[in-house]
Amino acid sequence: MILEPPTNAVPFTPDSDGAPRRRRVPWRRIGRTVAPAAIFLGVRLVGLAVLAVLATNQHVQLGDELSSWDGQWFLGIAQGGGYDGVPAGLADAYGKRSAETPLAFFPGYPATVAVVRFLTGLPLVEAGLLAATVAGVVAAHGVARLGELVPGGSRRVGLVLVTLFSATPMAVVFSMTYSEALFCAVAAWALVALLRRQWLLAGLLTAVAGLVRPTAAGLVVAVGGRRCSRRSPAATGGGPGWAACSPRSACSATSAGSAPARAR
Repeated sequence: MILEPPTNAVPFTPDSDGAPRRRRVPWRRIGRTVAPAAIFLGVRLVGLAVLAVLATNQHVQLGDELSSWDGQWFLGIAQGGGYDGVPAGLADAYGKRSAETPLAFFPGYPATVAVVRFLTGLPLVEAGLLAATVAGVVAAHGVARLGELVPGGSRRVGLVLVTLFSATPMAVVFSMTYSEALFCAVAAWALVALLRRQWLLAGLLTAVAGLVRPTAAGLVVAVGGRRCSRRSPAATGGGPGWAACSPRSACSATSAGSAPARAR
């Protein structure tokens, strides 16, 4: 009779003296994997704590402030009915409202909030905040990867970039019902695909970014410019061609175009 080992047995590896040794959990690898998310969430929690103190001193609700201004428009589109279902009480920065006013807000983020709300059953505001938080984590991992891929980059450079990305003054919108976190997530990974020369993926992510914010035009320039540089005479020594196309200029173009819109 042959006895089979239990399927849930912990694997062993032989030690130097031949004795079995329990396989170690790769904590360092796990730490490297979760580090961007941990940094992003840690910095944003500190920022939210400061905002909570300020909200208490001003006698306002933190949740109301995190879903104010443009956030109300995004949530109005996400709650159902699309652009025609936006509450009539909302107006632009000048107190005006027309049939075209809701069209200033692109559908990518409201659609994401609607999906999150459907899957989780959360109230509208909480679904919007969860969608922004998850998108921010995805963006943090993309930024960390960019820090590794750029010339002279490293894992440490990537984590420093994540810290700066999470702590910039306008990073508060990553903790609001705004579209910036989702846009930055798609843009960061589009640039990662660009640096990896994964042209189709970069183009698809750029198209998705175009559904989130109009600043995706910067990504179009970056991805298109980098792709065309592969075919330019300059790349083969035949002339000036598209000399300005490079990953450095691509990142600059996109970061310049990813500034948050003015609140209404």
